[in-house]
Amino acid sequence: MPVAKASAGTNIPVVFLSAGNPLRFVKSYSSSGNNLTGISSSSLDLAEKRLELLKEIAPAIKRVIFVNNPMGENYEAYLRLTREAAKRLAFEVTEIEIRAGSGEEVKPRLPLITRKVGEAVLIPPDVPFVAVTEDIAQQAIKERLPTVGPNVETVRRGYLVGYSSDYYSLGQQGAMLVDKILKGARPTDLPIEQPFKLSLVINLKTAKAIGLKIPKEILLRADEVIQ
Repeated sequence: MPVAKASAGTNIPVVFLSAGNPLRFVKSYSSSGNNLTGISSSSLDLAEKRLELLKEIAPAIKRVIFVNNPMGENYEAYLRLTREAAKRLAFEVTEIEIRAGSGEEVKPRLPLITRKVGEAVLIPPDVPFVAVTEDIAQQAIKERLPTVGPNVETVRRGYLVGYSSDYYSLGQQGAMLVDKILKGARPTDLPIEQPFKLSLVINLKTAKAIGLKIPKEILLRADEVIQ
């Protein structure tokens, strides 16, 4: 987090709204020990939940393609949590490495995402992948593979399903933290918060394109359904 580094050792309050792993730059969730406070995006905590959703949506799936980027900040933590969750849920995981950057770097690797390798695709909450969301989504649709994305925006851009913190709610939550600081609270005395709201989003256009019928009970639980 560049701002954390730039403000280190100062008394300048910094409020972050969506940190995948806050413990990389704060002492603990109860007290940052520095000038930072904010909200965890719960990305790592939701690793197992995203695989559980896949099992609910398509119970017959046993083999999952996990697309990872070893250059990602939380790569090792998310990889470990995904492996552990897959083992508990009886998924066989094939790991495909894509060092996400420009589209030209990614496109030669896209043919690795194929039905011969797995029956669904899991994308980690890694910022570099956002730039190539449509490329991965189109390849998965071509291969008729369900895609589990890391957030709402990736589902709007073609992935099948996403489960993450709600961005609008994060903004409101962050404003409340700023208000506390303006009223005299020190960031180090404010615990790192979990998101107030999580959102489940399903793209029915993608479901239709890959020939998958989403169970009614999942649709009823969804916070947003893209028609």
